[in-house]
Amino acid sequence: MKAARLKAGEAVLDVGCGTGDLTLRAARRVGAEGRSVGIDASPDMIKISRRKAAKKGRDVDFRIAPIENLPFADGEFDVALSSFMIHHLPDDLKLRGLAEVRRVLKPGGRLVVVDLKPGKGIVGFFSHLIGHRLPDDYGQQLRSIISEAGFEDVELLDAKNKTAIFLRATR
Repeated sequence: MKAARLKAGEAVLDVGCGTGDLTLRAARRVGAEGRSVGIDASPDMIKISRRKAAKKGRDVDFRIAPIENLPFADGEFDVALSSFMIHHLPDDLKLRGLAEVRRVLKPGGRLVVVDLKPGKGIVGFFSHLIGHRLPDDYGQQLRSIISEAGFEDVELLDAKNKTAIFLRATR
């Protein structure tokens, strides 16, 4: 969340929101004058997200939508977040989906991607178990795909985190 540099009043899109935790945290950061929207292709995840938002009394919009066909206007969001989702997509869908995310960001809008870090230890073991064996240069590959999708200033942030990689880019 720190890498996103969220500000009060911003419009945030959480791509592949899962159970909505990051979307709800973003809503707190942008405040009542901002907007936080979560999308996921799974109706079950959206149902859970909506229940959480209702329980916490948060006005957050959760929608069923695939990354490659977002139901939003061009330039609608200041920030797009994606946490531990991109590795689930085949490379061609990563590219199409990230290009679609770029479309809904305002000029100068920010993209922050957090994803699995390849590894030989426990992360590598569990990634292999769930069928997501990532190449050792996955961070660089993802950086290239984000650039190819039209983003600029793509940074692979030097995180000391052993389980995640962090990328930030600008539309």
